[in-house]
Amino acid sequence: MFVVCVHVCVCVILLAIIFHSNLLNRACKTDDCCPDGWSHFGSRCFMFFRKPKTWIDAELSCIEIGGNLASIHSSDDNQFIQDTVLRLTGSHWRVWIGGHDGVEEGVWQWTDGSPFDFNHWNYGEPNNFRGEHCLVMNWGAHLWSDYRCTYRLPYMCSSRPVPKTRTRH
Repeated sequence: MFVVCVHVCVCVILLAIIFHSNLLNRACKTDDCCPDGWSHFGSRCFMFFRKPKTWIDAELSCIEIGGNLASIHSSDDNQFIQDTVLRLTGSHWRVWIGGHDGVEEGVWQWTDGSPFDFNHWNYGEPNNFRGEHCLVMNWGAHLWSDYRCTYRLPYMCSSRPVPKTRTRH
């Protein structure tokens, strides 16, 4: 009985390793791989979620799958996310991304800890209207706005790609 159990456990572990390796290698660009279902762009992987959540619940969901709400560092990043949302929804839905000024009013930062080195604010934004501390994109003319964190919106996660496993010959 013990020997059968050991064989079953070894088989399950091997299948898990094979499945995990195949999953990671599906969206490979050069030496970097995004898990299945993620889109590779620039140096990161992105995944859009339609189910509306509060900003903090969206961030926690992104953390659970190995990422954070998306940070944006260039107009190319911004356009890629807008295009992705448009392609998947048929519209420019308002979407949570990872910016917030919850630590200090007016000092914006990304949840992934990267520098807040690009912005695409709508005119007059951010304005902290009625306690807005979280960043939404596709507001107005597809620009950014601060928004109340308790509103429920779709969201975009991002993560770093996983290095592609190399096979030895």
